[in-house]
Formats: sequence, structure tokens, C-alpha cells
Amino acid sequence: MRRLVPILVLAALVTCAARAEAITWSEGTSECPVCKKVVKVQRVASYGSYVYRYPSKYQLVFWPHTDSYSWYFCPGCHYSAFMGEFAQLPADKVKAVAAAVAKLKKPQPKKPYQEIPLLYRLQIAEAVSRVLGRDDLYFCHFERVHGYHLQKLGQKEAAKAARLRSLALAQKLLKADAPEPTKKELTFLIGALQHFTGQKAEALATLALVPKAPVEPKGKMKEDQRRSFGQFIDELAKSLSEMIQKDEKVPE
Repeated sequence: MRRLVPILVLAALVTCAARAEAITWSEGTSECPVCKKVVKVQRVASYGSYVYRYPSKYQLVFWPHTDSYSWYFCPGCHYSAFMGEFAQLPADKVKAVAAAVAKLKKPQPKKPYQEIPLLYRLQIAEAVSRVLGRDDLYFCHFERVHGYHLQKLGQKEAAKAARLRSLALAQKLLKADAPEPTKKELTFLIGALQHFTGQKAEALATLALVPKAPVEPKGKMKEDQRRSFGQFIDELAKSLSEMIQKDEKVPE
């Protein structure tokens, strides 16, 4: 099962201080797996571990999911997906995905894909993910990313609804006591989402549980990674809790 926090975070937390570099992209192409059109896309050229310190960390939402460049779009059939998933469409799902996309397809301007409304691309990406049968962990993350972008675009009620859906899935995952993701991640995430959906008392109570929540399973990380990862989540919980108690605006 995929981790809530990208595994690259672990490497970032045990490396030296991040270099002061900007995120850079380079132009490339990718074949749409639905209509076979070759589309222009942007590929990551460089970035640093500093991306894991961006404000969206309080939602356990990290770059590149926060970047419009990352949500690929085919101008032909309108198939949309996160860049790492765009070309990985199983052959036996192509027809069903094409049908799902066709139901949502609306005229769009002839612009670079990153300028096509992001919410439109996310709507299609969600429909594609439903067809592919993604699991609760996937949608717990997707709804959170969706909420992040909705909030950025000023759609506060829609953002809250998406975050409530993510919260319900996080609570379900914790209750299921699955081996992954870690209880520490899930406990922090639940507290954070309670905050972002206006549940102050509940958020503070949940965040207080984070320091004692375990980082498991032990066999998945080296001891120094487990320690650094646990410290990262504990620091987030402490910082978020302090801001909530002081009624400070939590950066998003």
C-alpha cells in the first residue's frame, strides 16, 4: 500500500540542508494511452528536499501534486492523470476509461495543458481513478490534493467537503489497523484535517496523541530513517497545535 507521505521524504529528512535551488521543468512528450495522440508535457528537471517544507506539509500534501504542471492532459480525448500515472494505463482498462472521460468532456481552449482549468483536469483524473479501482489510501490523498487546489481557487465549501471525505478515509484506515501507512502519519493527518474542517477541539485532542503514535512497520525503514521521519511528523504536530491554540492562520 502506498505511503501517505512520499517515500522521498525519508531521504530528504536524513540528508544535509537543502540546496537553494529553484524547481525547474523541461519540455517533453508523452503518448496518450487512450487516443494515442502525442502530447507536449513538462517533465521535472530539478528540485530539492526543500519542497517537503512548503506550507502544504500541514495537510501532508507535497509538491509536485500542488503544481499545475503535474496534472497531464490530452487535448484530443481529454484523458487526464497525474504525471507519474499518465502513461501507466492498463490496456484492459482503456475502453472503460475512454467512456468515463467522454461523459465529462467539455470544450476547452487551445492552450498549453497547464493552462487548462485544473479543476477540470482533476475531475477527469478522479473519474479515471474510479475506473481503475484505486484504494482508500489513494483517494484519501487525492481528496486532500483536490481540497488543497479548491482552497487555492477560493472554493472554500467545496474544499471543506473534499477534506471531510479525506478525513473519513483516514479514520477508516486507522481503524482498520493496516500495516501501512504508519499510525503516526494517520494520527497527524486526522488532526490536521479536523483543523482544516473547523473542528478545533477535536484537532487539538488528536494532535496531542501524535508523539506517542508509533512509526511502523519497523522493517520498512532503517532506524535513522524511522527516527528522522518520526521527528518530522512530531514537529508538524507541535507546530500545527501551537498555531491552532494561538488562533493563528495556518499556512496552506
